[in-house]
Amino acid sequence: SDTNQTMKKQFLLALLLSFSLLTYSQRQDTQTMGRVTLDELQMTTYDQDTIASAVILYEKKFVYPSGKKAFDFAKEYYARIKIFDEEAFSFADFNIPSYGNVEVENLEAITYNLDEQGNMVKSVLNKEDIFKEKSTSYKTLNKFTLPNVKVGSVIEYKYTVHRNNYKVHDFYFQGSIPSIKTEYTAHLSPYTNYNVRLIGYLKPDFSESVVKKKCEGINKCIEVKYVMTDIPAFYEEEYMTSKYNFMSRLSFEEKYKDRFVKEGDNSGWESLDKWVENTLETKLNKQGFYRRKLPEDIQNESNLLAKAKKVYYYIQDHFVAGNTDGKTFGQSYKNRVTSSSRINISLYNALKGAGFEDVKFMMLSTRENGLPTKLHATLDDFNTDAVRLVLGGDVYLLDATDKKLPFGVLPFESLNGEGRVFDYDKGSYWETINVHKNNTVRTKVTLEISPEGTITGKTTKTMKGYPALFERHYLDGKSMEKCMEDIEAQDVNMEVLDFRTRNQQELGKPLIETYSFELDEDADNLYLEVAKILDLISENPFKLENRRYPVDYGYTRKSNLILDIKVPEGYELKSIPEDKVYGLQNNTASYILKVTKLQNNLRIFIRTQINKTKFLSDEYVNLKEFYKRVVAANNSFVQIVKKS
Repeated sequence: SDTNQTMKKQFLLALLLSFSLLTYSQRQDTQTMGRVTLDELQMTTYDQDTIASAVILYEKKFVYPSGKKAFDFAKEYYARIKIFDEEAFSFADFNIPSYGNVEVENLEAITYNLDEQGNMVKSVLNKEDIFKEKSTSYKTLNKFTLPNVKVGSVIEYKYTVHRNNYKVHDFYFQGSIPSIKTEYTAHLSPYTNYNVRLIGYLKPDFSESVVKKKCEGINKCIEVKYVMTDIPAFYEEEYMTSKYNFMSRLSFEEKYKDRFVKEGDNSGWESLDKWVENTLETKLNKQGFYRRKLPEDIQNESNLLAKAKKVYYYIQDHFVAGNTDGKTFGQSYKNRVTSSSRINISLYNALKGAGFEDVKFMMLSTRENGLPTKLHATLDDFNTDAVRLVLGGDVYLLDATDKKLPFGVLPFESLNGEGRVFDYDKGSYWETINVHKNNTVRTKVTLEISPEGTITGKTTKTMKGYPALFERHYLDGKSMEKCMEDIEAQDVNMEVLDFRTRNQQELGKPLIETYSFELDEDADNLYLEVAKILDLISENPFKLENRRYPVDYGYTRKSNLILDIKVPEGYELKSIPEDKVYGLQNNTASYILKVTKLQNNLRIFIRTQINKTKFLSDEYVNLKEFYKRVVAANNSFVQIVKKS
């Protein structure tokens, strides 16, 4: 939101420009144990979240320069947690990492319970119950489980770790359980070159950034301090991008001035773009190589769109993503194995080599990686890329790394906000990621009851866009028998007799699946569940009372589903669904269920459409209600009985 963005900018300004000097205060009280009270032990629920399995009663993190060596930071952490049910027992299991040869310091942990007389009883973690496990050559996990944890316990623990990485400053205010009070303090060198971001929708109860004369580990520092109370748990739900976009947290990031730009130069996007251009210049200058390598039928193609597609599929088919350590560009081309990024760099060069002029490289962040920040110049937020081609006024975003992707369709993981287009002539810019719009599923199921009572059927499913992409990935390497088994697993009364696909390898065409089946049901009194037969959504994906982050589908979608039921003489349709029409304002989502009865035959037509990719939090309640009605309609049934 605008308010959140403003708050972030104000904090950055305060961090970098604050000069109010404070006198030295008392040592941070992070490490004091024994704070558990009888009131905390007697708690049975947390009033603000009665379904929470546990609640953080209090936690505090303090980070400061250790003073032992340059770029070494100490992190002190203290927490106590109330356990409400067995689901929360996992909070008593710990894997605390330590780095290099430095041990975890000041580690203490205690479990508190009430005895039968209501007295507090302590169970202290013994040092011999702490086990060390080498995770990597540099990282060791200190593993232990607190003793005697049960429903009603309070656990309390503290420790100190050292690390020579600035990311030790990062902190999550929000997690899978609520917190009553959380405090964060960091002492930063006044020469620190960090950008600091407060991410998420929660606002702190207290925050400040001040210069102090005396600090932990150093004489003078910038003290960053945050306090939050009554922090709700972060509950994940379907149709969301990375949870790290929305969980309330602090993120520290090194500035790029020293890394990429000359002293005194602007450290904004303009300078970073220049650095990227210089870095990629040799990689993005292989047009001549591909001008010689591209087959004649591509070079001679007169239709520009057809030519672009041929170049795309040539690169997609030629390379396999893999390890290219130490390989030159030519060696990678010859071996046909290269990194994902090099595949798209090769696509860029091949399009240029084929004569296309408006071709640019684009950096993206995947949905799981999170949204890239625009507050300051950074490459850290990007973890994937694409090629942007403009042809006849149309923009095509291309990624040749996935062999199931048709021309003009990005991987689903790349459908995440905006990407950075590197334009070295006019200046680089942000661009919203365009999404393939024809994402449809058309399913037709024909059911027939023979005079003898045998129930047979045939399903034809036609998929375009992302549904086709996902299904092609599912089908890859699977036998026909395995596909039949997977369909049968959805309905124990179904026996699939055959399974076929069309256009499985022709990525530009719709993917079509057909299969025949028999139902082992009692035809004399038959209940057909519409949702099961048509593979419809049968449970509402939205269950939260309120959702403070968007519903992000990634792409718009439409499904048309038809169920034809042929009923012979001697049987009757005793119960059929009712017609339903639902929709959201401005036709952002719609649902139609229409039933047509002709003599003794029945047709059920269901169309569901989601017409925009993102629904904001204030639209959540209406969207949730829409799905509630859709699910109720989908879960209708058809009853067919034999006449007596």
